[in-house]
Amino acid sequence: MLENDWVYVNGARMRVAELEFLTHQLQLEYSRELDARRGVVNRLIGWLDQH
Repeated sequence: MLENDWVYVNGARMRVAELEFLTHQLQLEYSRELDARRGVVNRLIGWLDQH
């Protein structure tokens, strides 16, 4: 950690608050993608059960 709430992340300097916000956004996107994949798998399982 640097002074005044600045940190380096993969060579980029950003504020801790920005890092927290971006981390939260990434977690939301990951969760949505995971839910979408589960939906596809569940639809496939349902389709296979019918045939």
